[in-house]
Amino acid sequence: MICYHTLESDDGFVNLFSIDELECAKSSVTFQSLLSLYLLYQSDKGESSKWLAYLRSLPDSFTNPYFCKKSELYFLPESILEKIVEQNEVIKKDFIELTKLIRPEFKENFTLEAFKWAFFVCNSRSVYLNGKCLEPLVDHLNFKELLSDSPDMALAPLLDLLNHSDDAITKSQLNHSETSIEKHSEKIKTGEIRLSYQLFTTKSIKKFDQIFINYGAFNNTKLLIEYGFIIPNNHIDFLEFTLDDINNYIKSHQILRTMMIPKHKYKFIRDHQLDEQMFIDQTDGLNHNFQAVLGILLVPQNLYNLTQVAFGDELKFSDIKQHATEIVRGKKMNFEKFCEGLEKQSDGLSRSGNACVEYFRESIKLIDKVLEFIENL
Repeated sequence: MICYHTLESDDGFVNLFSIDELECAKSSVTFQSLLSLYLLYQSDKGESSKWLAYLRSLPDSFTNPYFCKKSELYFLPESILEKIVEQNEVIKKDFIELTKLIRPEFKENFTLEAFKWAFFVCNSRSVYLNGKCLEPLVDHLNFKELLSDSPDMALAPLLDLLNHSDDAITKSQLNHSETSIEKHSEKIKTGEIRLSYQLFTTKSIKKFDQIFINYGAFNNTKLLIEYGFIIPNNHIDFLEFTLDDINNYIKSHQILRTMMIPKHKYKFIRDHQLDEQMFIDQTDGLNHNFQAVLGILLVPQNLYNLTQVAFGDELKFSDIKQHATEIVRGKKMNFEKFCEGLEKQSDGLSRSGNACVEYFRESIKLIDKVLEFIENL
């Protein structure tokens, strides 16, 4: 494993940094960024790196929307663009902060473009590992104060070659507890006691079948943004909606746009966080929050009994069915336009652009299933 313990125990990596600068830096960078820098450090070592075989197994590029061409970004929804901006802000900020700490003679070894590559290696291939439980194995903690979060990521050679499946059921753990690691730290350091990372599945696997791992209960939007792929017919897929989707629908509606919606309705929605998780899926159609927000905002008679509408028995789907159908259809039309716009790119699509096209096509299939579900209610 390439983990917190690895970085702290690598004298060559620690030597990259100005000790004076490092001691002054407090909560400056994420562990993911520090781990990314370590990858670049090992890459720069070339044939002398102990991780050479692993480095050669890593992809040269990624298909996350982050790497879309500028002309392709125009055809991505606001929700995905916002995530790209967030990723870019973290990458640029942390790269600048790290280069401030690196000794002058080593600065030219690291570029922003290479750092982006390493960041997405960690983003798409890391596993969870409690970094704090490894602290007893390190003689001196050089980076503890530098980090703005817990060092709970690790790269696992070989393990990261396993593909994700929404059907896989897996769990992972160290073969020793945190208490045991602390108690036997000296024996672990000398190799007398072996510390290992273990992966288990609770589903039977037949001989010669491919082994899958489960990254988590992720919908296709999350998989696309973080990992650069989607799963066709992902049984836990869902599409999120925002208040902007509803407000844009209201503004375009011939009757609703003339209706004055009381401010206390929006305040109630925000106070109860009903707008934070509004989505559709093929099992339930519109989830509870989505239905509640539509019932509160778009049914005029729901003025003062908002708690009963949101959490009681006064929410009637028949009152919002037509609005729900039109809003979901609007999302489908937008995705069709995005998909068509990408496919018409005159200079051809990047691999990231192609991944986005697959995402839109799969999302449109999900929307059609939801529209059919709504129609039958």
